[in-house]
Amino acid sequence: LLVLVSRFVGLVHHASFWCDCGENVPDKLLLCDAAPRDMELAPGEWEGDRIAVIDVKNGNELCTLRITNLRLILVSTLDARTNISIGNALIRSIVTDNDKASPRHVITVKHDNSKFAFIFGASPNLHRDRLPKTWDKFLRAPVVMRSLYSSCRLRGIKLRDPTILRESDGNFALEVGEVLEGTFAEVSNLSGDASSRGRLMVTNLRVVWAALENAAFNVSVPFRAVAGIATRASKFGNALVITTASSEGGYVLGFRVDPSSLQMQIFHQLNELMKASRLEQVPLFPKKAYDEEMLGGAEKDQ
Repeated sequence: LLVLVSRFVGLVHHASFWCDCGENVPDKLLLCDAAPRDMELAPGEWEGDRIAVIDVKNGNELCTLRITNLRLILVSTLDARTNISIGNALIRSIVTDNDKASPRHVITVKHDNSKFAFIFGASPNLHRDRLPKTWDKFLRAPVVMRSLYSSCRLRGIKLRDPTILRESDGNFALEVGEVLEGTFAEVSNLSGDASSRGRLMVTNLRVVWAALENAAFNVSVPFRAVAGIATRASKFGNALVITTASSEGGYVLGFRVDPSSLQMQIFHQLNELMKASRLEQVPLFPKKAYDEEMLGGAEKDQ
């Protein structure tokens, strides 16, 4: 496990940086009948499509479904205070019933150890034969957006990801909008009673560590998933410690930097990059990716 157990590091606290752990980002929230301002797009959020639907579980009320890179937003056309916001991180499944008369989505959500089901039906004005493009959007848009979100490396912590390094040349695979800020060759992961030699790669959006002998032994931590960064004493010497938000598993990851003189340099660099990334709010993935997926699927159906 890429985990530094707390009993192992909590001896001497040298320096730390702690900040808002990002628990209130839209993709991790379930909101019902919230203030209209909570339905507005957040920094780094963009809208892919907007479709007229009915809320089957609420008396077939006519609503507008907004599909964004972070969530599904359902707002009543009669009263904006009647609304639902479903974060993509909470969605467990989207089952689509492609019935010609009354197609619908059944969306299963898990939140605070409870499960919910939301059912969205097609608007009475939506007909497959008369409005084929809108029909296709209704059926495919939530599924496509959810798929892009799930596959995005920047949405949350990832362990043992075989695609972090490119097979072609073994170099670090950057996401769209990501810039490599530095690579540190001698950084060991501290796990339990052992340490593994590896390299640490720092970008404008995340921190990635990969073992030298087995690149599949790795961890990717986006800054949006970080609760705090600290330096602490351990039995392996002074360690750089990254703690993830509780919504990201509450991991405590420890690293030893060689030479040790580089540790504070990396510590300060990570702090500055984390602050900057949260101010810039770079989207998890570009709208272009969504548009291409939707267009590609539509062409296949023709």
